[in-house]
Amino acid sequence: IKLPPTIFTKNDNSISSLSITGALTSTDYPAGWTPSDIKKVDVGLGVTSIEGQGMFTGGAFSAADNLTTIIISHTVTSIGAGAFRISGGLTSALSSITFETGSTLTTINGTAFQTTANLTTITIPSSVTTIGANAFRFSGLTSITFEDNSQISSMDSIAFNSLDTIHVYMNSNTLTYL
Repeated sequence: IKLPPTIFTKNDNSISSLSITGALTSTDYPAGWTPSDIKKVDVGLGVTSIEGQGMFTGGAFSAADNLTTIIISHTVTSIGAGAFRISGGLTSALSSITFETGSTLTTINGTAFQTTANLTTITIPSSVTTIGANAFRFSGLTSITFEDNSQISSMDSIAFNSLDTIHVYMNSNTLTYL
């Protein structure tokens, strides 16, 4: 099966979206585009992982400080360390993460969504087994819901480091993380 190319949409510099249906590297961006131009990412079918950071490089969207919305396909199994982490003193605009029904995501690596201060709620798919250190550090999370039948088996003790009181909902039970 040949996947269609990644689609870039830009309208009057006000709405910029990126639909990923295959691999995306920094050389794929059209002329005049930067990660800061991206406001919405739709990670489509065929994508199995979202690249994290290397020792000297940022994650796939680490410079996308204006990104507000992410839709993640059910085919994605791993979100790499620092994939959506904003650094360099910038603040992330990310406020919405949606995982498609039937998600096969198993791993949210450390610092994946660090510094996402506008993200206040998230629902973790039941397929997730591992959440790494500082995965949501400096996020704005106040409510985390784990889908029923959660498979979580490894959650680093500092996965939600630096947050004030948050409510965690798992199988209709409420826990408070301080």
